[in-house]
Amino acid sequence: MNNLENLFLDIGLSWTIAKVLPYSLVLLIGVVLSLLLFRKKNKRFKLLVGIPVSMIFFAAYFVYQPIYEGDFSNSSYKPQTTNLSELKKDEFVVIAIPGCNYCLESIEKLNKLKVRNPDLKIRFLVLTSDDKDLKHYRKIALPSITVAKAKDMKRFLEISEGGFPTFLAIREGQIKKAWSNDSFGVLAMDEIEN
Repeated sequence: MNNLENLFLDIGLSWTIAKVLPYSLVLLIGVVLSLLLFRKKNKRFKLLVGIPVSMIFFAAYFVYQPIYEGDFSNSSYKPQTTNLSELKKDEFVVIAIPGCNYCLESIEKLNKLKVRNPDLKIRFLVLTSDDKDLKHYRKIALPSITVAKAKDMKRFLEISEGGFPTFLAIREGQIKKAWSNDSFGVLAMDEIEN
């Protein structure tokens, strides 16, 4: 997430709109500037030069903030194991491993999700037996996000299918949906909020 996306999220827009709006705005800025710069030129010149100039702003923003395949994804799966004794009634759980950069990056989304939804219970479970592995995650996560060791590491490893982080929507102590990191995009974030 960049500052512009964060700004749109802070004013209450959905995750999807906050992701799409910056691209739309830079394209619109390029078109408006192109129209202003070339308003006295003939139509052929406007088409041959104006359109590429309009696209420069979009291309520059795209280079700065590329769109990845999973950014708009919402491809959940239902794991074979759907209940574990350590899963609470209704919560959002992230399964992570020590030293995982993607797991670390996911905390930024979790922090924003928690700020936007203060009543949402979020747990960040790390597959480790060493308390030291929790220290770095706890330092970044908001105090209202629980960072803990997973008790049944083998079952959580099966649920994650070896991909980390894995995101779980828990309802009444059962895993209703699970997402891999690549399939947990802004559409999935909007689903969690709703």
